[in-house]
Amino acid sequence: MKPTPTTVLDQAHADLPDRAADALSAHRAPYVEAVKATLGAGDGSNTPWVGATPEQEMAWYGTSVLVIPKPGAGVGTERWLGTLVRVLNRGDVLEVTRPGTPWGRLSAPTPSDTIRLSVRDYDVLRASDLVDDFAPAPVSTDLSSGYEKGAAPQGDFNVPGKHILDRAKVTGDAEVRGDATVGGYASVSGNAQVSDDAKVYGNALVYGNASVSGNALVSYDASVSGNAKVTGRAKVSGFATVSDDAKVTGRAKVYGDATVGGYAQVSDDAKVTGKAEVTGDARIGGTAVILGGKWDGSEGKITEGTWKSPTERVR
Repeated sequence: MKPTPTTVLDQAHADLPDRAADALSAHRAPYVEAVKATLGAGDGSNTPWVGATPEQEMAWYGTSVLVIPKPGAGVGTERWLGTLVRVLNRGDVLEVTRPGTPWGRLSAPTPSDTIRLSVRDYDVLRASDLVDDFAPAPVSTDLSSGYEKGAAPQGDFNVPGKHILDRAKVTGDAEVRGDATVGGYASVSGNAQVSDDAKVYGNALVYGNASVSGNALVSYDASVSGNAKVTGRAKVSGFATVSDDAKVTGRAKVYGDATVGGYAQVSDDAKVTGKAEVTGDARIGGTAVILGGKWDGSEGKITEGTWKSPTERVR
């Protein structure tokens, strides 16, 4: 049965059909703990976009956020988990998508897909990494799992309801094994491997000989292909692509319209976003933030700072 709406998450999902609500129950505990952690943070870590510059407009693209109407603002009382798209007016206005907003696979969100929230009316808080791990996973009202000829369950992999959820598809010689899951409308094909506790959700694509492992997350309209590897607690989201022999490891994040290819490596706590192109033998690690430009390794290993291009450091 559907749970009584007594928590933030119950309120957000109270209108789901019973079967979908039941399917969500296994994921509710991590969400609830993450929301508690978000509400308990008072050190500014959950509003990192305050004072953001125009160059940082897309720096937090794909971040899970908790939206809380302020008392007396006249905007209702519903709290919900959404996804940050853009930061405007030095952080005073945030563009956010609500749960279930349909984004096209090949096009960026349009204004009709997003809501602009003023911080005068709402508290918009960055959810903890735990929410970020689970939030992109949509729960379909049609819970039939999809797999096609050539990817039928064999042994302990490609098992519908365990490895393949919602309307996701696993085809060809691809394998999803261990505690890994593929959900939403995601597709894993070719000889791709998804293993350990990795998750592939949204409209994401994993194909070729690519592998996603560890606690990695690939979500939204991102793609991982070729011989690329995404592992550790790395996250690839938005419209980002990781291809060829590239590797994304550690707690690194690749999002926005960024591309990582060649033999490039993005590691540690590095972030690559915007329209950045990281290829060749590029090495991005440490706490470096790459907002754009073309990187091929000739600039040496980058482990700190915020960069618009290899020749323009922001800070």
